[in-house]
Formats: sequence, C-alpha cells, structure tokens
Amino acid sequence: MSYGKEMRKKRKQEIHARITFFLIGGITGLVLMFVVMQFIRAGNSEKQTQVENPHKEAGNQLSEEELQEKIEKRAQEIIAEKLKKGEYIKANQSTTDTNEANKGEEEGSKTTKVPTDNEEGGKRKEYGLVSKTEKVSDDYFKDAVFIGASRTDGFRLNSGLTQGTFLCYKGMDVLEIYSKNVIKTQSGTVSIIEALKQKKYKKIYLMLGLNELGWPYPEEFYKKYEKVVKDIKKYQPNAVIYLESIICVTKSKSNSDKVFNMKNVNRFNEQIKKAANVLKVYYLDLNEVLAGPDGYLPEDASFDGVHLKQIYSKKWLEYLKNHAIKVK
Repeated sequence: MSYGKEMRKKRKQEIHARITFFLIGGITGLVLMFVVMQFIRAGNSEKQTQVENPHKEAGNQLSEEELQEKIEKRAQEIIAEKLKKGEYIKANQSTTDTNEANKGEEEGSKTTKVPTDNEEGGKRKEYGLVSKTEKVSDDYFKDAVFIGASRTDGFRLNSGLTQGTFLCYKGMDVLEIYSKNVIKTQSGTVSIIEALKQKKYKKIYLMLGLNELGWPYPEEFYKKYEKVVKDIKKYQPNAVIYLESIICVTKSKSNSDKVFNMKNVNRFNEQIKKAANVLKVYYLDLNEVLAGPDGYLPEDASFDGVHLKQIYSKKWLEYLKNHAIKVK
C-alpha cells in the first residue's frame, strides 16, 4: 500500500473516533440533565404540597371551610371569656380614644408632676386652663415674677400686691422682650429676657399679646410667643409658668378700634391657649372675672377702654389667688 493511501486511511479513522467521542459525550450529558430535572421537579412538588396543606390536625388535613369554622368558634370563645371578665371593648368604642388614654397614662408615669390641689374629674390637671383652687395669701407671690407690658405695670401699681418681682414695660411685645433694654440691674440696663436669667423664680406670670393685636397673622404671633415661652422654660426649668390671657376691652373701644377689638382679642387668646397645651404650661383666663355678661370689659372698668382701674386690678389679684398651683 502506498504512503498516500495509508495516510488517508489513518485520517478517516481519526475522524470516526472523534465523531464517536462527541456522540457518546452528548448522550451522557443529556442523560445527566434529565436526571437532574427529575430531582428538581420532585423537590418542587414536595414544597408545593407543604404550602398548599399547612394545616394538619391529628395527621388529617383541614379543608378551608373547616379551618374557618374552627377560627370563628375560637374567636367566639375568647369574646365570651372577655365579657365575663368585663374586659371586652364594645364595637362602637373608639380604639383611638383607648390608645390615647393608654398613651396619656404612659406619658404621665414618665413625667415629674408638679404638686397641686387643682383637680378636674378626680384627676390632677398638669397644664392648660387652671380651674378654681384653694385661695392663697400674698406670700405665695414672693418668689414670683410678672412679665408683661403696661397692663402688668398697672397691676403692679393698683392691685395692692406687695410681693413679687415685676419685669414689665409699656408697649412690650414678643419681639422687644429680647431687644429692648428697659430693666435696670446691677450690671446695667438689660432686656426682660436677660433680666430673667439673673434670678431663679418658682412662679412666672406672662402677659403678652395686647401690643401684637395689629399683626395680620395670629399664626406668626404664635411662633414668636412660643419661642418666648420655650426660653422661659429653658432659663427657669423648675418654675410653674402661667400664661395670662389678653384681657378684654370695652364694647365702645371694640366697636371703634380696628386693632384693639374683641375679634382680635379672641383670635390671639386662642393662640395663647394653644401654646399652653402644646408646651404643657398653665393658662389663666382672666376674662372669667373681668368680662361682663356680654363678654366685654365693663365701661366703668377702664378710663380708656383698655387699661384697668384700681377696683378691677384688685379683681385680677383675687382671681390669681383663687387659681394658684401649690408648689413645694
């Protein structure tokens, strides 16, 4: 056999061998893939069976109807138990009210309460409107400070109170309390806020708002007023803070003045009440004793429709004495 024929024969044998190798390898791969797929399908089938039938009782599967019946039966048993114990909440009772009550109890247990005889409905009132209390003497005010404008200064002059400190000045408002130097101290003349830092007090009476009645937006007043109260709390953390309402004006003044009228007084007093509740301090509604039956300051109570005569300044003091939080 010639050399060329031998080479061609050998070449064909190599090609046949390669084809056979590839065929065997391919068939083997297909078989392995088939086996693996069977295992995967079997596993998925088992998981699906477990998910579709998760509820078993004594080795028996429960149908959806049986499961629902069992749940309803157990729910009725729980309700019956609660009714016997008086613990069941009626369907028409607001769960929000219940949650708020629980929240209030939790917050009350965490806060340090100010000792007081002021109670409403058997529960001690910790902030907001002060209801009538046992009357206190003038000595109650010896560690108190009165902050305000001309009305507070008139109270100082006409009420007969000889105790307490007065940081007040005519025209004072929530801005000038920081910027206007009107209080004389040993270190010089300073603003009311700066003067407040120099001594510790147990009670603080704040009356601002009259000179802001011309502001177009009560909400802006609230922001500034809130800042004042927050700063007072920061500089006097142990003091009881009273926010005094803006005193009403006479009907003739209200009807003739675009600024000092009862519409504005009521709007701004709402902001002060809001601050008392938000900041958890006390609110004194002086108009409970100073306003007449029609809601206005009596005409004979003021010489200008705004500032009080002596007899009404004394009524103001009596109100404070009968609305006082007792502090140890």
